[in-house]
Amino acid sequence: MACLEDSKEFSIRALTLDDLELFKAIRLQAITLHPDVFLDNAENAKERSNEQWAKPLLGSQKCVFGLFHFEKIIGLAAIFPDKEEAQTGLFAMGYIEKSFRRKGLSSLLYKARLQWAREHSHFKRIIVYHRNGNEASKRSMLNNGFKKIGQENVVFGDGETDINYKYELIL
Repeated sequence: MACLEDSKEFSIRALTLDDLELFKAIRLQAITLHPDVFLDNAENAKERSNEQWAKPLLGSQKCVFGLFHFEKIIGLAAIFPDKEEAQTGLFAMGYIEKSFRRKGLSSLLYKARLQWAREHSHFKRIIVYHRNGNEASKRSMLNNGFKKIGQENVVFGDGETDINYKYELIL
């Protein structure tokens, strides 16, 4: 298998307001198909105005990345500032379409967000979470240097309360 970083088949780029419809489509796909791993749910998301949908794409202290197979968006990942700790970034929205999983693409999304954090932010650490039982996310976090630092019970998009494991990476 060729190195994915040199692949012309897959690419990652920051999404802009010009990508609003792409962003909405892939995010709705993620939370509709997998409400068990996201805190958001499709019912709430479908009610959002375009202005609300645009908020994650605006601002210098956050970035939403699209993962593309040639020209088709197949994945999503974001980094946002923590609302309570200014020097902490949060990884969120990690999603890859099922037919493209287990190809090392998650690692590319992690690398893109980490590079962005080092070059465009003042973050000293990054936090990321996964739901109990989401072994693929857990592997991605550990493979990218994150260490488990805690857990909490939260309500997920499917309405169920479960353990959300917390991981940290010091930059």
